[in-house]
Amino acid sequence: REEAKDFLFQYNTKYQSLMGELNKYKEILTYYENEGKDLADEIIKTASMGYQSGEIDFFQYIQSMENGYHITLSYLENLNAYNQTVIAINYLNF
Repeated sequence: REEAKDFLFQYNTKYQSLMGELNKYKEILTYYENEGKDLADEIIKTASMGYQSGEIDFFQYIQSMENGYHITLSYLENLNAYNQTVIAINYLNF
């Protein structure tokens, strides 16, 4: 009986922890989809136009491109973490 209570407590704790993580990642993904993607695209577009017109040098161009792609990479990392959390929740429920 005590083992069952302990198992149930651990299960609920793990479930609540995973749901908290899921909500955190969901907020991050929503931010990217609403604002971050446009920002990354604008950084990349501005860097390309600035370099082509000679307004910025190659180093500034590379820095800007890196910043734009870093935003996208961060989104993909958080998307992966979100998916892994969903998998962990599904595993926990079966």
